[in-house]
Amino acid sequence: MSKNKIFIKASTYKGLHGFHKYWGKKPFEINDLLISKLTSKNDIVLDPFLGGGLITRTAVINQRKFIGIDINPISCELANLFLKLPSSKTFEKEFDNLKNKIKQKINKSYLYEKKISTHFLWFNNELKEVWSKNKKIEKIKLNKRVYLKDINFYSYNSKNIRDLKLFNNSRINVKNSMNLRDFFTGRALRNIDLILNEIKKIKDPILKRSLLLCLTSASGQMSKMVFSISKRSNKKIEKEVGSWAIGLWRPKEHFEINVWNCFENRTRKFIKTLKELGKEKNFRITDKLKSFYKDDFNACIKVGSNLDILKSIPNNSISLIITDPPHGDRIPYLELSEIWNSILKFGVPNFNKEIVVSNASDRNKDLTKYNYDMKEFFKLSMKILKKNGILILFFNALKKESWDSIRKINKMKFEGYFPMNYSANSIVQDNRKGAMKSDYVLFFSKDKNTKLKQLERIAGFKKQLPKFLND
Repeated sequence: MSKNKIFIKASTYKGLHGFHKYWGKKPFEINDLLISKLTSKNDIVLDPFLGGGLITRTAVINQRKFIGIDINPISCELANLFLKLPSSKTFEKEFDNLKNKIKQKINKSYLYEKKISTHFLWFNNELKEVWSKNKKIEKIKLNKRVYLKDINFYSYNSKNIRDLKLFNNSRINVKNSMNLRDFFTGRALRNIDLILNEIKKIKDPILKRSLLLCLTSASGQMSKMVFSISKRSNKKIEKEVGSWAIGLWRPKEHFEINVWNCFENRTRKFIKTLKELGKEKNFRITDKLKSFYKDDFNACIKVGSNLDILKSIPNNSISLIITDPPHGDRIPYLELSEIWNSILKFGVPNFNKEIVVSNASDRNKDLTKYNYDMKEFFKLSMKILKKNGILILFFNALKKESWDSIRKINKMKFEGYFPMNYSANSIVQDNRKGAMKSDYVLFFSKDKNTKLKQLERIAGFKKQLPKFLND
């Protein structure tokens, strides 16, 4: 019997899947299986909560037409990148050109005792250690007590990054009074500006987008949010470099890492991925729904509220909606993406229209409003799905109330579900008592669809209503 089962082994987040630190990524293998099994060539697949954006590529490579929507600008920017990648040769040449112009200037700002330093360990704004790391760590002896205010560029304000729009949200460690200087040293901001100045000069939009997203992907490691790990070695306490990991937490003891090294490491990984992918097809993308339906476009990527945009999608035109909406109050996506969007210099997103539960006291995004918005989303989904259309939701939440809108999906038949384990480790999931280790993949159909029968072979698939939908 087990020979007939489909066992889905999710790979780790490598290549394009590991390119950016956007949250809630779903294993490529899951999306590939579901899209290829449940739709046919030229069917329209829709993801109205686009998130990390890689599903765009999965759908189009499977020769499906795709519509992606997200209120988060960086989500749509990532989706556009994944369908219009630069050639590795052209991109590497552009990066090397940028490197020749500014690497030396950036490194000069990290000179300490006549050595270019890679890591500065700060505790309460006092310098504790300086490293010059090549193949191994060399600790540079501190010649005096140094404080953050004593270093060059301490009072620097960015000329390229827009002001942050933050809220009072203790869960992700932010207040609405915070600004860029709370998250980056003046030296880091000045060096990020040097990179942005050069990227702005690039005329090719694909190369420009690629370098900007490499920069945002590396920006967490350039910030004050990189914690230190203490380990005992030979009866001494040694420090190791952590990473940006939890919300927008700024630990008292943190590393300041050479901005150029962060940027180059991320960009070199991207170049390696491009070389592995080889020559790319020329996919056609638009941000206009009318053009998408009228002309031969592979994808339509739209920034905005899906409750607004779904009303413009023709009824009975979508074969599959496959999406991963916010799971109650687990991740406030727009709030956490604000640093990225500000570096990209996108305008302040429409926080009022985000479908999410947020602990921010000044946002009024509670569970009641979330469930109301999700019910509206399901109503619109019902209209635009074809007669035999399918809705797939990735979802999990600890609070029963977070399931209310899903329990009340009307006029659609629940077809079954299976659990999906996360394919990447998480500090929170691994260490927090009671933390969830998987999502559920939930299937609903507008009318009977014989293709769904294939899914019953997936390991763990169950047709009965799960307890969280049956309470």
